[in-house]
Amino acid sequence: MALEVIEYKDWIFEINKQSTEEAYKKIGLSGTESCNCNYCKNFITARDLIYPEEVRELFNKLGIDIGKEADASEFYKLENGLHYYSGLFHFKGRILKGKDSAVSLPSGGFTVELTEITPNFSIGFTNDNSLSLFEEKENLVQIDFSANLPWLVDVEPEN
Repeated sequence: MALEVIEYKDWIFEINKQSTEEAYKKIGLSGTESCNCNYCKNFITARDLIYPEEVRELFNKLGIDIGKEADASEFYKLENGLHYYSGLFHFKGRILKGKDSAVSLPSGGFTVELTEITPNFSIGFTNDNSLSLFEEKENLVQIDFSANLPWLVDVEPEN
């Protein structure tokens, strides 16, 4: 399977698009679709609004099925009424150049530093397989993202 090198903003990746596409074909439900909470229902309903066009193009180059995120979680409602979500995807490959979004904290653990693409969407990359839905967990790059989404479903958020 042929490896490709692609660039996105300040990153350069070595990717295996074919392996990534094959892994996504084996996934039944996304992480959010396997949950029945109202926050996940809202994420699924808002899915077409989440990703800026340049991110959709990147996901296509990487072989990512945009409807099969490994996880998405709502954290809080913003003052403007939007809801702050974070989530993640994976692809087969490695980061050759660019900032790792996982930043170690002096007290232990880590935080995630993302790059803003639009005022409502940010993205970052790290060599990790947390919550991956792929059968084979080796040689994965994790895409961390955050998105500010409207509440679109006709049920109230849980408390």
